[in-house]
Amino acid sequence: MSSLIERYNEPLPPWIHDIKVALKRDIAESRFAALSRAGDIQVMRQLILRFWPFVDVFPKLIRKGYSRLLKSELSKQVKNPSYQRVKDFVNILLLAHQTLSDIEKDEKSHRSLWLNTATSLGFAYDDLEIEPLSEVRAIIVSVGESGDAFGMFLRFAEVEMVAEAVSKDFLASERFVSIVGARGIRWFKEHANHADGMTHEELALRLAFAFNDDRLDRNGVEMIVKNLTRLFIEAGEKCVELAAL
Repeated sequence: MSSLIERYNEPLPPWIHDIKVALKRDIAESRFAALSRAGDIQVMRQLILRFWPFVDVFPKLIRKGYSRLLKSELSKQVKNPSYQRVKDFVNILLLAHQTLSDIEKDEKSHRSLWLNTATSLGFAYDDLEIEPLSEVRAIIVSVGESGDAFGMFLRFAEVEMVAEAVSKDFLASERFVSIVGARGIRWFKEHANHADGMTHEELALRLAFAFNDDRLDRNGVEMIVKNLTRLFIEAGEKCVELAAL
């Protein structure tokens, strides 16, 4: 069986692209995306307001996820110790720690950018201090649920996929960009335009596949991604209903 580091260094399977294409299509075809592109300010306000609880807590979910990873993987090493396994484990943990630290740092920055967007749409910070919708709470639970490292990293990668898909879709609308304005649009630009090197999405996917001891199964990956995407879309559609009230 290949080592953790060897699996991490393997190229991502080509079908990841197909999964992302389907995700982007599902986002673009949703009502909340169509109305946002059309410049429906009430829908846009509801999206920024109602998704805030997730944006706010996401950096904490990343930190908690790493703590769980450390405990669960350490217990595995104690049960089956060997020099090579421990060396391999330490190396992958260092990669995981650096990746998650970088993602957490960026998400804290993105949290501030989300607040800028909220301000551009007429909210004060206190307006955002609301109880999360049940649909948004379901996202928080899914992303933060305890489980194996494979599922955790895959869900973190999927959050990045959704953020990129929404951002590129909305930024393609001149109406949306005009309403949100230069200051409010930065959250979307950050997720649509990536710096050189591996994206957080790719790093998280590589870590997910590294910790996967079994044969990599497209159907299993697709199911996790689709389930979480569905939760995001359901929350977005709930925002459309609230905007109409």
